[in-house]
Amino acid sequence: MHRFYVKHPLKEGPLMLDDAALAHQVCTVLRMKASDEIMLFSGGEEAGWDFRFRLTRVTNRVLDGTVLERVKSALPCT
Repeated sequence: MHRFYVKHPLKEGPLMLDDAALAHQVCTVLRMKASDEIMLFSGGEEAGWDFRFRLTRVTNRVLDGTVLERVKSALPCT
């Protein structure tokens, strides 16, 4: 599963990411679409956790979806 860093605080529930670079990577490069899932991670209080994110809408600038669950990251925090 593809994993991406976001600056946005993460928690379970609906999430809209207005990030043109991330949307380009997901939509154009990886050709993902609604119902596909990615992993998101962030710093701060969420350090060491990944968040499973299901896409509901993908445009060239915005990713809409739902954070389904928080899981302990398998990768070390540095």
